[in-house]
Amino acid sequence: MCTYDGKDAKIYIDGEVINEAPHGLELVAGEQDLRFGHRGGSRYWYNGLLDDVAVFSVVLDEDQVKEASGNIDEALDVEARGN
Repeated sequence: MCTYDGKDAKIYIDGEVINEAPHGLELVAGEQDLRFGHRGGSRYWYNGLLDDVAVFSVVLDEDQVKEASGNIDEALDVEARGN
């Protein structure tokens, strides 16, 4: 799981921070779709599988990350649609 609060980016595995770094970038809504595995304008694509993907509308704190990591199947209890 990854989080970004406008100052720091953190990467978690099984609810534990494994890497964090300060970033000062502002995230803003734009005209582009959200993409996983490809950056707009690049000719390279991620060649693998992405599993258990969730996007939250707020930054999760460390306790919430641990809770979501332990219950990811419940958090993602949705029916797949589309292709």
